[in-house]
Amino acid sequence: MTVISGWWYMKPIVFNIWAHLAQPEYFTLISIDCFVARSLETKRKLYQQIIESLGKLGIPPHCCPIVCFK
Repeated sequence: MTVISGWWYMKPIVFNIWAHLAQPEYFTLISIDCFVARSLETKRKLYQQIIESLGKLGIPPHCCPIVCFK
């Protein structure tokens, strides 16, 4: 571990289970707790915004599974 400005930083570890990805180091699992009242359209917009934002960082969409819990 390395300390960066008072924060602990762990170097990323690439596991073999993601070896089928072209860039396994970009795998990003996102878990979201949603309210039941949120519409499907609202959840889709949130998903699209997350994917677009991660795309700006160079993370491809196929490396970003999003799990939504109600």
